[in-house]
Amino acid sequence: MKTIITGKNTNISTGITERVMKKTAKMERYLNPDTEMLVRLTREKNDRRTCEITVPFEGVLLRAEATNDDNLYVSIDQALAKLEKQIHKHRTKLGKRLRD
Repeated sequence: MKTIITGKNTNISTGITERVMKKTAKMERYLNPDTEMLVRLTREKNDRRTCEITVPFEGVLLRAEATNDDNLYVSIDQALAKLEKQIHKHRTKLGKRLRD
């Protein structure tokens, strides 16, 4: 799986990069090895931290976004949790269609 991390109005440190890579490694069990995951980290006014994750998955574009006031790490964890729920929901839906 290929992970592309970009930042807007923020510096992407090695700690943030390692955290994102570690957390997204858990998604490899759901995604194909050639899947591309786009992670965009932004810093908005009043120090709001936003993490947006976009994944093209089996013909569907899955996107998750989370915002936290102070901590970027929390927004990364929340966005990945949302994305994991979306992937699980999509795969379950496909499995039910195939069984019917």
